[in-house]
Amino acid sequence: MADWLRERYPEEMTIVIQHWFDNLTIQPDHFTITLNFGNQPEPLKIPFDALRTFVDPS
Repeated sequence: MADWLRERYPEEMTIVIQHWFDNLTIQPDHFTITLNFGNQPEPLKIPFDALRTFVDPS
């Protein structure tokens, strides 16, 4: 995670995987994804243990 993102979201971050994302890969204990933050693509590695809530409105 980029330093500027860690500074902006030091404790918790809500992410929405809807319109623009790239490089989604799923592993047994985490997923990686590239999300767009103000026209700046940032790769993220998110452990499943870090998820607090998951919503699928479909």
